[in-house]
Amino acid sequence: MVWFACYYDYSVGESFCLWNPATKEYKELPKPPDVDDTFGIWVSGFAYDKNRGDYNVINCYDSIVQVYSLELNSWKIIEISVSLTPQRTFGSLEAGVFFNEDFHWIHGDKVVVSLDLINERINEIQLPRRFSNLDFDLYLMLAVLEGCLCLLKSHLLSVGVEVWVMQDYGVQKTWTKSFIINNESNGFMRRVWSSKKGEILIEVDGDQVLYNHKFGTVRKQNNQSLIGTRTRGENYFESLVSLNAGTYVQEKKHE
Repeated sequence: MVWFACYYDYSVGESFCLWNPATKEYKELPKPPDVDDTFGIWVSGFAYDKNRGDYNVINCYDSIVQVYSLELNSWKIIEISVSLTPQRTFGSLEAGVFFNEDFHWIHGDKVVVSLDLINERINEIQLPRRFSNLDFDLYLMLAVLEGCLCLLKSHLLSVGVEVWVMQDYGVQKTWTKSFIINNESNGFMRRVWSSKKGEILIEVDGDQVLYNHKFGTVRKQNNQSLIGTRTRGENYFESLVSLNAGTYVQEKKHE
């Protein structure tokens, strides 16, 4: 598996690395090209280009996208003619989702934006019609569940997370409210991980909850919260690919 992570060190600025838990190899990425942008990175994530067999790290600014290629070990800049600004919640770094060969996130105007990295083109996908009147306390996040794009919906003043699934990609009327993740916490939510097997790991108000909708099970996890930090792990892809770094994470020995 290859895991994308970014972290913030005030002495050097933002840094990025790739980590393959299957081989324990990790690679610190070269510094991205400078971008003249006051607000910094809005959206960040990880993608796999199956046509080239290449892994990409993606950083989106207001109208500029940085794309790192593992194969070339270098960054390139894509300039976009429209604003890429996502919904913004408590100064957090938005996590994009790679699906159907495109990179997706929730735009500030409450639509799903998809970035075609090959053709360097932006497309929009409409949210469910009942989401037309959204208030500030509502938070939306994308995930991929059982091969479908899905939408996680939570409210700061209520408990539980609604999961909406897009049955036919790109067709607004196929958004379907599939199930509700019942948990004891309310507050800011973020998707940590989702799988093709129907599992979603989310973090709500500092609590991490693993939900399996096939069995209707909810389990609290003991993992350390990442909310409030600039360290995060995102989408991963199962692979034994070498990062060509020669550096490895060493397991801590318990005495």
